[in-house]
Amino acid sequence: MNEPKKEQILLVDDEKHLLISLRDYLVFENFDVNVAQSGEEALEKLKTLTPDLIVLDISMPGMGGLGFLKRISSAEGKPQYPVLVLTARSMMADFFGNLDVDGFIAKPCDEANLVSKIRAIISKKKTVAEKQQRTVKKITVAEDDPDISR
Repeated sequence: MNEPKKEQILLVDDEKHLLISLRDYLVFENFDVNVAQSGEEALEKLKTLTPDLIVLDISMPGMGGLGFLKRISSAEGKPQYPVLVLTARSMMADFFGNLDVDGFIAKPCDEANLVSKIRAIISKKKTVAEKQQRTVKKITVAEDDPDISR
């Protein structure tokens, strides 16, 4: 019997201890989890991964979370993956609220709250995708040649 496919999470944070503890907790919660300690490393992982959600720290050395977000976004600023911002800069919640991301959670966070947000975002994305797949388009073709229209 096949097990259902686990949702894939990409955790991007420069705090190694946080990556390890969150990864272990999310694996326990039945997610498939990959980690990256920088935006640059996350971009490399995206060459072979298609995550259901990216949990992203904004304040990191190098390109940082904002640079990473820009690199995975369209010209209109829409990320090509769902993104949940996880950051210690909770005082900047209004700024992050203006980003085109799927959610925001401040560090430190309650793991159960984080999992709840992750599941809500993934569920919402699945519902939208299912509705798009169910949209049936009908096409009418008219032909006035009687030999072809039979």
